[in-house]
This record gives sequence, structure tokens and C-alpha cells, in this order.
Amino acid sequence: MLSNIHFQEIYPLIELRLPLVQLSPRYLQLNSSRTTYKLAYNSGTIVVVEKNEGLKYYGSINLQRHITSDDREFTYNLLALAFLNNQKVLDLSKPQIFNNIEYPASLIVYQLEMDNDNWKKLINKLENRELNERTLSICFNLDNVNSSNYREVERDEEKRLYITIHALGFILKPEISWLPEAGLPIELNISSGLDENFGVYGADKLYPVSEKRLYYWSSEDSSLSTYSYDTQEHKIGNQSVKRIMLALELLQGVSTWTTGKNSIADVNFKWDLIVKVNNRCYPLQIKSNSETAMEAYEQYFELWEQAKIPFIPVIFWTNAGSCIKKMAQYFANLFNVPLKATQASINSEVTLTKINSHKIYKHIDEVRTGNKAHKPIVEALFDAAGRGEWDKQAEDLLQAIVDREKNSHYQLINHCSIIGKARIKQAEVLKAKLESLGFKLNGDMYL
Repeated sequence: MLSNIHFQEIYPLIELRLPLVQLSPRYLQLNSSRTTYKLAYNSGTIVVVEKNEGLKYYGSINLQRHITSDDREFTYNLLALAFLNNQKVLDLSKPQIFNNIEYPASLIVYQLEMDNDNWKKLINKLENRELNERTLSICFNLDNVNSSNYREVERDEEKRLYITIHALGFILKPEISWLPEAGLPIELNISSGLDENFGVYGADKLYPVSEKRLYYWSSEDSSLSTYSYDTQEHKIGNQSVKRIMLALELLQGVSTWTTGKNSIADVNFKWDLIVKVNNRCYPLQIKSNSETAMEAYEQYFELWEQAKIPFIPVIFWTNAGSCIKKMAQYFANLFNVPLKATQASINSEVTLTKINSHKIYKHIDEVRTGNKAHKPIVEALFDAAGRGEWDKQAEDLLQAIVDREKNSHYQLINHCSIIGKARIKQAEVLKAKLESLGFKLNGDMYL
């Protein structure tokens, strides 16, 4: 904190959060008079220039482009919070109109200004910061950000809008910069065990993560690393995930989806299941017994200290003897939602295996162009056919993939074959159902 500012006494004060995971100085050349500190995820830079009269500092902030997927780029807004109320998120990256020109978020750059003493303290802090200090919070008064701080800059025949933020000070924080955008965590009491077949271990806070990030991070093959799923350990763990899903299916207004194979969520963050409740999404880590939960927590804590996962996890564990209804009641109390009036059957194999592809793919623009991007949609189509039903949304999405001609591994010939096989499977299921009712097949007609 700088200049003995009492932040709690200043209102309205805004906290602009910037990521620090990959911060390091970069020198243009040996003995250069210019040093650049790059913030993580290309979210901004701080530049120190040495001149005859001394050092000059300035900083700029880019919109945070965290993720690029094939031909698509996932752009997230700068995260700014009302300092006295972290639930209020201000969108600094909305389009701005200046001199009768509307500048989209991608053409807006925020520039930082502070006095020299504060810049020196900030640079010193950044050079000597602890690994677990992952967020640089810049604090400023929103009333001072207006059109008098705007200026147009033309580069490469393209106009950009530069907006100056006069920073009052800074704070280095341990949490990940983007966490507050999804809301406050749920507090858990993990000191007392539930029973010998179901329990909770690890941290006492269950953090929500924004749905947009989770859709990408839980998509199949989004991780650069790979993981073996053909092991007995994984099969046992998968059964534990399915039991938790069954319990959550009994809650009113709650939906779930599993993280995809070799996804960022599964491989990098160790998340197994995503739960959406009360318009918030929570990633869960699930184990098959208390011993593996304890071992996993120790590993996850080390990963958190190394800034490889965003928060210390809560781990739910369940074994084959756990009671689905009892777990459902626990989650109903945890999320403060009622159980369904008519509880769904817990013996449904469809409920056990459904991955809920439509939670990930609702529109063709959300489907990637990799060689496996079409597979979850094909699986959804065949799941429906296996029940004697037809998934028109999946069929339409697959047709749209063909029409846009960007997925080389799913073209018209593949589409015709897939639709034909799915219809045959649907027909076989319908035939078996009719024959089970005593109908006999005569040619193409049932008599």
C-alpha cells in the first residue's frame, strides 16, 4: 500500500485486478536504459526508462486475452471491483464513444499514472514479491476517469483510444485475479465427518468460477498435457463422480457436467465435475475414499503454493456404500436449494453416463475446429438413438459443422454416415421395444 492511503476512507474507490503469475523483467539489450515488466497473460506492461534527469515510469493495460482455441479467441474483460463491495463488478472494457467514434473493447488501452515514489515502490515490490502473490490490485477513484483522460492514437492506420487511470496506490494479493468475477465462495464446515461412506476434506471454501471460463476449460483436449484414463484407479474414481452426479440430480434447479478428457479443468486444475446452482458454477474435486482425499489434498496444496491451481480445493469423497439420498440432502443444505418433489430414479444408466454435451455446445460458434470437436455432439446423438429417441439439436449442430467447412475431420461424407448409423440404431431400439410388447415384424410393417 502506498503513501499512507487509508483506502477504507476513500469512496468511491475501484480495485483493478491484474495477474502476476508470469511477471519478469525484460531488457531490450545489454545495459539498456529501458526495462519492461510484462504482466501475465498479456494483460499489460510496466516500463522503466532511464534518462539524464533520472528514471521515468509508465504502465499500460491491455484487455486480458487469456485463451486462444483454434481460430477463436476468448477475451475476458478487465476485472474491476468496487473496493468496499467486492460483489460489484465494473466492466471497464465496454465500448467507449469519443469524438463521435465508437471504440470497441479491443481498441481501448488503459494507461497507469502514479507519482515517481509510488512507481519505485511498486517496481521494488514486483521484483521481490513472493510466489503466492498472484494479483496486482491498482486502486483509483472512478470519478477521475472521464473524457478529459481520453486521447486518440493512430498506429498502422488504426485508431486506438487511450484512457488514463490516475492510480492512488496498489496492493499485492494472493488470490487469482479473475476469481471475484464469479462471486463469493461458499463457506463449509469440514471439521466433522458425515459418515464412513461419504465425507468432505480440504479447504473450508468452495469457490465459484464463471460459466464462460468453465465451458472452455472443461472441453475435451483443451489441455496441452494428456492423462491416461484407461486405468483401474480412474474407473473407480469415475464411479464416485457418477454417484455425486446422481445425488445432485435429486436437487431442484441444479445441473451438472463432467470435465472432458484431457481438458484444462481435469488435467491442470484437477476438477472432476461442474455444478451449476443459483446461476453460479462450482468445480468439484471427487475421490473414492477418505485416504485418497487426504493424499490428494496434500498434492493440491503444493500445486496451489506453486500457483499451478487457482485455489486450495474442497474434496468430496464417496464410496460404493454411500447413500445417494443422504448425499443429496447434504448438497441441498450446502447450496441452500430444495430436493425435487418427485425424486428421479437412481438406477437409470442414462443418468449415470450422460455427459450433458449441450451444456458445452449450444451454438455452432461454441464448437471448436479441432479433429475431435465433433465427438461429444456425435455421442449425444447416439445416446438419444440408444433410447429410441432423436436429438434434433445435435443433428443440427453436426450439419452446421459441415456447412461452415472448418472441421476437416467432419465433412459431408462423415455426416451422412453418422446420421445413417444413428437412425439404424434408433430403429433397432424401437423394433426391440415393439417386439417386447408382442408385435411381430412383417416386412416393413408391424401387424
